[in-house]
Amino acid sequence: MPRFNNQNLFATGPALLHVGGRSLRHVIHQSPHRDGVALTAQGQSGRSITQRGDLMGDDPASVDAQRQSIEAALDGQAHDLDDDIGRRWTNVVMLSFEPGPVRRAGTRWAMSYRVTYLQLV
Repeated sequence: MPRFNNQNLFATGPALLHVGGRSLRHVIHQSPHRDGVALTAQGQSGRSITQRGDLMGDDPASVDAQRQSIEAALDGQAHDLDDDIGRRWTNVVMLSFEPGPVRRAGTRWAMSYRVTYLQLV
């Protein structure tokens, strides 16, 4: 299970991380009467990381308590994000947490969610 800031916020249900690549911020300059273009590099952009999953609980209140814990982690500070295969992504900020509705999942309760992170350069 993914861990953010050494907290096991997502341990009650399955989660999947999608780690995006790096890209180069740039400006393309076109000049009249010249062939081609010139490119000015402006450094790397941050890496986008998306997490989707489900929070599970024995009742709606326990699922809601998990939601509140995750929302408390939206502090604007960079932390470590550990994925489920042992990689550590450093200097990561949680940008958004988008919870779905609480619903029945067999004998338990569940809430789907989506989290967006940005790994700073």
